[in-house]
Amino acid sequence: MRRSTAVGHPLRFRIATRILLLNVLIAFLPVGSMLLLDTHEQQLLDALERSLVGQGRLIAAALSTAPDGLTAERAQALLRAMAGRHEARLRIVASDGSLLADSATLGLPETVDPQADRAPSRVAQGDLQQPGPRDSLIYRAASFPARTARQIAGVPEVALPATDFYTRASYTEGSEIQAALAGRYGAATRVSAGGQISVTLYSALPIRHGDAVVGAALVSQSTFRILQNLYRIRIDVFRVFLWCLAAAILLSIFLSLTIARPLALLQRHAAEAVDEVGRIRAPLIPQQRRDEIGGLSRSLATLTAQVEGYTRRLEGFAADLSHELKNPLASIAAHCEMAFGRQDADERERFLQRVRADVQRVQAIIEGMRELTRIDAHTEPPARCRVVPTIQAACEAAQSRGTGHAVVVDLPTPSERWEVPLPEHRLYQIVDNVVGNAQSFAPATTTITITARFGSGASGPQTTISVLDEGPGFEEVKRVFDRFYTSRVERNGHLGLGLSIVQSIAESVGGRAIAANRSDGVPGGCVTVSLPTTRR
Repeated sequence: MRRSTAVGHPLRFRIATRILLLNVLIAFLPVGSMLLLDTHEQQLLDALERSLVGQGRLIAAALSTAPDGLTAERAQALLRAMAGRHEARLRIVASDGSLLADSATLGLPETVDPQADRAPSRVAQGDLQQPGPRDSLIYRAASFPARTARQIAGVPEVALPATDFYTRASYTEGSEIQAALAGRYGAATRVSAGGQISVTLYSALPIRHGDAVVGAALVSQSTFRILQNLYRIRIDVFRVFLWCLAAAILLSIFLSLTIARPLALLQRHAAEAVDEVGRIRAPLIPQQRRDEIGGLSRSLATLTAQVEGYTRRLEGFAADLSHELKNPLASIAAHCEMAFGRQDADERERFLQRVRADVQRVQAIIEGMRELTRIDAHTEPPARCRVVPTIQAACEAAQSRGTGHAVVVDLPTPSERWEVPLPEHRLYQIVDNVVGNAQSFAPATTTITITARFGSGASGPQTTISVLDEGPGFEEVKRVFDRFYTSRVERNGHLGLGLSIVQSIAESVGGRAIAANRSDGVPGGCVTVSLPTTRR
């Protein structure tokens, strides 16, 4: 059964969902700016209070200089002179608590209650009659979660009285007036009258005549306009949030179509490329995109091709190994049966000798395949060896075999300290296998030439080792490095693994091995091994 590639994690989200969540989270950042509105509101209220204090000080200073003291006529004349130059409500209160002048009633009909603390006529009446920002649909939609939360939590709304404090109390009862008449600055905050959803700030400053406090300048102003501006800011922030949310959704759709969907298709194609037993069913077709997903697709296509090639090599290796082991094992079985059926001791000995030879051949095959497997697996620790002494040792061993060949060695001077990234026995094995292969094919009276040259290759400095013989040459050059391949009529103990081992050793360090027939007019073959090299 095919194993599922999905991970059953309870918090597993698809990439498209993560993209959407991230973009929506970013869209909520403008909403976070609403948390700063409380600070902004406090700053506006502080600025409003400073403005009220400044106006009160000017009025108190102007009335303190009157030679005849504080009178209603002088107070009213001062407020009339300031008409149109202020937005706050200005009142002058005598030391006994009587109201001497009120900017809200100067020039108005006498039916107006002088005690009613209404907003200045220029400010409020038209504003109160028109729908405010809180009445707009967008504000109600934006505040719906907060209103719902308050309803669920049972938070009571603040009751807003429709009358002013001074309509039911005298001016001497106001805490700010009491502080001003005592010679200090007084301030108070009360819910606005007239149905406004706001508060009114009161500031009172003493009016002096000489050393005595003769009255108080009361300056008040509603925060209605500040709140309306804050409501408009909230609406603007919510509009920005809606635009950001729409952009986040569109961006998420775009990213899902260009990232999540191609990755899902790539995942599906990768799953379809492998069958139930893990074999590559069909190669992946790389995408032509120029981004990271295209690079991932091409890498996966290359990976599957390499895995398929490696699998085919393993299958071929197993087939070759079974084929090579089949004959000696069959021979062992046959010779054992013949030995058991013979009464003559000499004949049994002869068959048992053949069994021993076949067993040795099987052991040699297994050892050779073990050697190839160890080389391909890169299990040996990194090592380096000098080129010239190792090649000289391998050539001396080849000359001592007594095959009758003339071995000619053409090497640089031993003082050249060139090194290759191989253990010494691996470089020795390369030279020994190639020279041994040449000795097994070339006639005994011919010459075998071994050369080593240092130069620059495509990937950097390299050592090129060439072995030339004067034998029959290679019949099938393309199959020279195949495992168990040999063109000998009689194997005579040759397994066909020598050059395969040479190629595997060279490729394990980034080198290569090439076989060809000689092109210099002399019959024979040439094997060239190139290895990356460093000079010490």
